[in-house]
Amino acid sequence: MDQDKYFFINRELKKEYKNKQNKFVFNDINKDLVEKIRSLDKSVKIIIIDKTFCVKTVTFKRFYVNNHVNKSGENPVRGNQKIATSPFFDITSLYLQKNKGVVTTGLGKKYLDERKKHKYPSTHLVSIAILCKALGFSKIEGQLINFFE
Repeated sequence: MDQDKYFFINRELKKEYKNKQNKFVFNDINKDLVEKIRSLDKSVKIIIIDKTFCVKTVTFKRFYVNNHVNKSGENPVRGNQKIATSPFFDITSLYLQKNKGVVTTGLGKKYLDERKKHKYPSTHLVSIAILCKALGFSKIEGQLINFFE
């Protein structure tokens, strides 16, 4: 069943997903991540699993992402427009929609310093989702796992 899916998993959560076959573990946006995305068949469903910090919720609770606010100061396509399938791409319907989906605030490298200021903060989920959309993927699912360590 996982052959038609590819998982991008935050490094701090990799232990929880060690049995997933088709996966790439991320800690940052880097050349290896971009090359992995570029190498994938555009018909696969991309599932991005990132950590979040919600004090009032149990550890490892899963939230599905319906939208995002990018406060990371990063745009993974900036300077790399040539890799995009189109010079302009619409991200208004970026994520597959779920009931009770949340809006995450992508903080990138600012995550540790700013995570307590936002309801559903994330690290690099937003940048990975934007990259996937720019490269022509249409099935993108975002998931946040509440993680305190």
